[in-house]
Amino acid sequence: MNRTQRITSDWLLQSGLTGDELLLEALLRRGFLAFRDEAGVWLGTGSHPLDLDVLRGVRGLKIERVFGHKDRMARVNINDAKKSTMDIAICIVALFDGYSSFTTCGIPDFRGSTEWNSYRKMAWGAKLPIGPATNRGVDCQTVRSGALDLGVALLVKVFPLARIATSFSCDGHGEKEADIWLSFDWDGLWGKIVFETIGNDAPNSIWNWSDRAVTIAPRGEFGDAEIFGMLTDIQHFARCLLHQPTIDKIGRARTRTLAVFGESRPSTERFAKEVRIQINEEFT
Repeated sequence: MNRTQRITSDWLLQSGLTGDELLLEALLRRGFLAFRDEAGVWLGTGSHPLDLDVLRGVRGLKIERVFGHKDRMARVNINDAKKSTMDIAICIVALFDGYSSFTTCGIPDFRGSTEWNSYRKMAWGAKLPIGPATNRGVDCQTVRSGALDLGVALLVKVFPLARIATSFSCDGHGEKEADIWLSFDWDGLWGKIVFETIGNDAPNSIWNWSDRAVTIAPRGEFGDAEIFGMLTDIQHFARCLLHQPTIDKIGRARTRTLAVFGESRPSTERFAKEVRIQINEEFT
């Protein structure tokens, strides 16, 4: 495991979580769009189909595809009495151990675009997989390309739901700050205002937004406790964006913002002012 994975695994071991609660926490920490209800643990409909294949490669898990549901695409079950839920949870966190930093582009066709009309056409962004499904049948898969880093995976996965397109990310592996590069000149402004409105409860980290990136650093040194605090803040904001009513409000605000400008590219100042008006209207 790299340091980020070790810190997260150590926390799970000491958390006191059991059963479905533990399974859900491991899935969310690794970046899967998961939720739990009275019927069990589920992968939400924003998940990439490859996520099912990745989890099918984890021994002790049973992934059941479901159809006809608005909010879920598969059920996640423990199906091996010989393996504890904690062992499986640690395995989920350790998926893609040893990978460096490259991740999947949020919108490949538009990456790096400064074109306003291309930005306007981005309805959601693209669904991103945790990583390619390889080495199926082993406890903890190891790949060298295409995997989202554990520390930022959930945030990168939910950014498209918040109409934010990404192109590259790295969680810093517990050695440096986390970086998420964004695809359009307006993504950073949009993300910053959304963050300040619904997700700025980040006592353990410092978030620096620019037009095309967000950098997240722990407050203080890069000790285990500080790194875990930063990862927890990232998870907090990401989980805020998993809330369906929140996603709907963000979508309505973006639709109205784009309608104000039409095909005319706005200045950064005008765009930010209008975004604040529309976001505040939805969340106040």
